[in-house]
Amino acid sequence: MGVAAQPPPREPAEEVDRKALMITELRTHLAERRVVRQRNRKLAHELASYSTPAERQELDAIMGRHTESEIAELEAVLNQQAATRAVHL
Repeated sequence: MGVAAQPPPREPAEEVDRKALMITELRTHLAERRVVRQRNRKLAHELASYSTPAERQELDAIMGRHTESEIAELEAVLNQQAATRAVHL
């Protein structure tokens, strides 16, 4: 007659709580990253709409009224878009 299978040993409650907390933190982190990516896509789309020279001058004038630190994110997106355009020429 065979030996009955034994259930796996139970984890201590602290270990279960620690794993649950890690999963919750991971889900929160991933949700926050998703929001940031959506925001960045929206910003890139909005900035890409300034496509004519006149629109670009208007955007440059708007950005000129702000500090470097205030427009750093916009500049990064615009530079990325310019690099992408240059590659695809």
